Amino acid sequence: MIYLSENIAKKSCNKYKKISDSPDINIISNREVCITGTKGVNEYTRDLIRLNCGHLILTIRGNFLNMTALSVEEVIIRGELLCFEFSYNQR
Repeated sequence: MIYLSENIAKKSCNKYKKISDSPDINIISNREVCITGTKGVNEYTRDLIRLNCGHLILTIRGNFLNMTALSVEEVIIRGELLCFEFSYNQR
């Protein structure tokens, strides 16, 4: 599910009820995104962040990307967000 909102909860990204195993993604303009349901980080550079989200791999491309972990399953990514790509995890 992808939710667009004006601001992000300070303590937790998970302000909506989770109804599936897919990641919850809250996008705040092109500068900030909060993702709940991550299982790990596959790749992390200033231009690309690739997250393991169970059966999906979420790739975020942008400029000056910075990731902050709120918990094991919640992250906030800030920077100039340019592209979101979804692919199936090849387990």
